[in-house]
Amino acid sequence: MNKEKGQENGIRPIKIRIVNPTPKSEKNNKNGETDKKPRTISFLFFVMLGCLSFFLIYGIYTYFRETSVTTWKLIVLINLFFLFFSYGLPILFYSAYRSESINDINWKTKPILFILILLLGFVTANLLNIFNSLISLLLQKLNFIHSTWTEAPYIDYFIGNSFSHILIYLLVLCFIPAFLQEFGLRQILIKRNFGSKVEFKLLLTQGLITALLSFNPQLFIPTFGLGILSSYIFISFGHYSLNVVFHFCFCFSYHYLLSKIELFNFTFSRASSLSDYFPLILNVLLSLCIFLPVLIIIEQMTTVNPIWKSDNKISLLKKMRSERFFSPSLLLIGIFYIASLLLF
Repeated sequence: MNKEKGQENGIRPIKIRIVNPTPKSEKNNKNGETDKKPRTISFLFFVMLGCLSFFLIYGIYTYFRETSVTTWKLIVLINLFFLFFSYGLPILFYSAYRSESINDINWKTKPILFILILLLGFVTANLLNIFNSLISLLLQKLNFIHSTWTEAPYIDYFIGNSFSHILIYLLVLCFIPAFLQEFGLRQILIKRNFGSKVEFKLLLTQGLITALLSFNPQLFIPTFGLGILSSYIFISFGHYSLNVVFHFCFCFSYHYLLSKIELFNFTFSRASSLSDYFPLILNVLLSLCIFLPVLIIIEQMTTVNPIWKSDNKISLLKKMRSERFFSPSLLLIGIFYIASLLLF
């Protein structure tokens, strides 16, 4: 009846279509604006500037220096100035530039983890020291270097075994670097470059950065391994305190403890027969018997392990956008590393 009445009156039903009032062009502009937002300058850029400043000052000092005698005081001053320029100043500038980098520092963790991390730091330093010595022996046979690399490369510059010299030695080479490097390279740099999936590329990049910033070919392999394991610990747990403990234990073992324990103080130049290698074989077996179980236990204590369970997302670290000047800064640091080997 209604249809018949509508047709008689000449009225047709009208279909109403709802259209999005926002034009496509405006959407594209909005997306374009979000894409054009300035990205955060990488912390590595500030580190690169700090290294450049240090080498300029050190180059001027080397040019005007009257004597070439190296003393333990000079070693201490050079390391302190390097830590100040390469880590101290960059951390200060970056903290002012991105203040949230110092807000989420997690110190609390389980006491059992500290014990495991201490063991891991010691055996890692020992195994990397053996591997480093084997590589140096090969390079020596090929006439690339004059002598094999040993643990504690700077300890000979310090006079005797006085408590004050040992304290200064450990403070400059172990304690201060543990705090500064872990805060800069892990607490800031990893958190800014972390995504929902962690690849080995991130760990290898961290190892390379840590090794290049040593500016010492004798320490390249040990610091490379230090950077990889330290990054793994931070990604697994996110506890800054664990990283400081691991870094300090590693450096303390490598720069001091291994040279004081006879079982771990092995030099290939002393070995003349197969029986002389028995302490080295025992050393490697004992270290592996500690290293592998500790690493497995740490992995089991990790609720979400991004290396073997990359499909899961870690709630502690959130995905960040890529940073500016990261790759150029890494390239320049590599150039500084090569230049330091040639010039100094």
